Amino acid sequence: MGVTPFLTVKPCQPSLRSHVLQAVCDPGWERTVARALDKSPRVLAWAKNHGPGFEVPYLHSGVTHSFIPDFLVDVAAPGRGDRVEHLVVEVKGPGRAQDRSRDVGAARWIAAVNHWARLGRWRYAKLNAPHDLMRVLEVSAEA
Repeated sequence: MGVTPFLTVKPCQPSLRSHVLQAVCDPGWERTVARALDKSPRVLAWAKNHGPGFEVPYLHSGVTHSFIPDFLVDVAAPGRGDRVEHLVVEVKGPGRAQDRSRDVGAARWIAAVNHWARLGRWRYAKLNAPHDLMRVLEVSAEA
């Protein structure tokens, strides 16, 4: 599946470990997370999920929706051979009811893809602040 080219007026963050040279990031937290992903020795590769079309379905108030998580990250699991974990990251401040529905939908998607077991091991993490990323990467490596 190829990625459809797209134009953006959002600012771009140069990237080192991303599959693309420029990541489309909202200023502030997303940009901070993008920089931290580039600096982390645990991160093998990452992509800002702006354009690839990866969406997670969820149900809110009886209506089906989908959301586009902010980042897709491949994390090395030290001491576990060549094991790579795929991390779906959403950067979000304090949530609303619909955000909790998104978290439930993400948990269901992660459980389903891990049960299927043909796409490797996946995890979902919602960052309530950029500094949460380091904790998430540590948990990811120890899981």
